[in-house]
Amino acid sequence: MSSSLSPRTSLSQSNSIECNDYHLSPRRGRLIALQTCAEAHAQIQTTEAYIVEIPLQSANTILKIVDGAIRDSNHINLQHLRRFVKPEHLPNSLKHHAQHAAQTSLDTDLSLLSTPIDIHINSPILDQNTSTHHAPSHRPEETHPSILYFLASAASVISHQSLYSLLSTTDLFLASKLKPHLRIISVPLFPPTSEEQANGWSQSYWPTRYKGNNPQGPHPPIVARAAVEMQNHAGEFMGLARRAGLETALALKGEPIGAVIVDRTQSEEPAIAVAAGDARWEGIIGHTRQGPGNVTTHAVMRAVAIVAKKRKALSDEQQAAATTSGIPDSFADEPLTLLEKDVYQRSILAAGGYLCLNLEIYLTHEPCVMCCMAILHSRFSRVVFGQRMTRTGGLTADGKTDCDTYTGGVSEGLGYGLFWRPQLNWKFLTWQWVDHDRSQTTLIDEDIHA
Repeated sequence: MSSSLSPRTSLSQSNSIECNDYHLSPRRGRLIALQTCAEAHAQIQTTEAYIVEIPLQSANTILKIVDGAIRDSNHINLQHLRRFVKPEHLPNSLKHHAQHAAQTSLDTDLSLLSTPIDIHINSPILDQNTSTHHAPSHRPEETHPSILYFLASAASVISHQSLYSLLSTTDLFLASKLKPHLRIISVPLFPPTSEEQANGWSQSYWPTRYKGNNPQGPHPPIVARAAVEMQNHAGEFMGLARRAGLETALALKGEPIGAVIVDRTQSEEPAIAVAAGDARWEGIIGHTRQGPGNVTTHAVMRAVAIVAKKRKALSDEQQAAATTSGIPDSFADEPLTLLEKDVYQRSILAAGGYLCLNLEIYLTHEPCVMCCMAILHSRFSRVVFGQRMTRTGGLTADGKTDCDTYTGGVSEGLGYGLFWRPQLNWKFLTWQWVDHDRSQTTLIDEDIHA
């Protein structure tokens, strides 16, 4: 095994370490950007809201009256939804109801008006091509060219009776042929994170605006550009991380979990800075791989500790190169395997600096909560991991990904999403790496804290 892990003889001539310096076949796969907690919730959370037909010429006045009445209420922010919509721009699921509303008696009982209307894009009412019974005989805008549909407020802010009374007693409604015909519909509670999502919601719920940003997570173009930059080498780094984990596991020092840290700050091409395997059983005499072992020597913790050690050594003018002390350390920041030693001795890091600022880390497995916080406090810019750890991992926020086949089914996961939370003082981009060839993924028990 040692011969297959040793670097090529020509490597001593280069200071920048690349994966092709080792006898490794790059892993073939793809990067899947993780959703933040807010993004995961935005996919599924809706709230109820009132809509009402209003005279076109009275739109601004009615808006001021309604907003003035609910200004001091527990306001729900629906600024991502259009307040005024022309009949022809309504979702298909509402156009039929809109036509009926125009023909409904103005004295309809309030108990009927307050019945919620479920809005689903697959409602039978949408298929007007196959059900002529539901198809309107003429365009709503032709019947009422001066009508707008007004999204008044979230239903939780004001009661149906209060809003009806507020509108029906205004001079604008009293002077027109219309009376408030309120409906309750479902609308997205959070803003969309892309133009595509906004268009989908506009067709399914209510016309929605995408403002070119992502209030729930990183800006999509930034994530896309980063993924393009990383894709060419990600398979190589993931292969090297796998090798680092297998080396320490075969040496009975830890679990087959590996980490590789990459530096893009010093040259156009990414350079490997650190390779580290899990070493939770290192120094524990007679261990039987039971219990947590030494949690401070998880692969992530060791990789960060080795970076700190190298930066300290490089900043010491009395040490021309990083040296090892041979003294055991609780973080096992000494290289333990052939691969770790080779990378440690030849890789270059800038002296000083704050730990792992602007560095990337590639992991064979989703890190545990402790290691997630170590990544966060070390100020990594990007993280890629392989196997999702649904019972111990701290990065994923949603309960389902394309990689559920790796675990034999849909697993909910912890849902912490620690890579991007407003409560924390650092955020970083995160992807899951999905191998095209499942045999390239080193699967471990999901109860293990990676």
